[in-house]
Amino acid sequence: MEEARYWVAGAREGLEQVRRRLLRPTPESFEASVPILESAIVALRQVEAMVASGTEPAQAPVRTEMGLLRRELARVTALAHQAAQIYRIRGQLLALDDTSVSNYTHAGTMGSPRIDRMVVIHG
Repeated sequence: MEEARYWVAGAREGLEQVRRRLLRPTPESFEASVPILESAIVALRQVEAMVASGTEPAQAPVRTEMGLLRRELARVTALAHQAAQIYRIRGQLLALDDTSVSNYTHAGTMGSPRIDRMVVIHG
């Protein structure tokens, strides 16, 4: 079970790093956090498989650490959702001021251009 503890410890260190980054989220911090989150999920799955095939007395400490890992993963997920919502709202607010981006739909495709036409007749 020492191997399982090693995996859990590494995943928890990575999640702590991601959590600190997401306290002040930037697009770069999101991008840099993806591989760390993926490796934490892989580690959690491997530890779950080890515990499922292991002996009962050695499982209790590892199960406790897995619970802590799941809780930290939930915190990071909540921070990521909050940060994504901030950027979504920010994008909506910026789009209100910038008429050059107002042609895009929610799916990210170009909509039909809005052309304001005015006819002026002199004479």
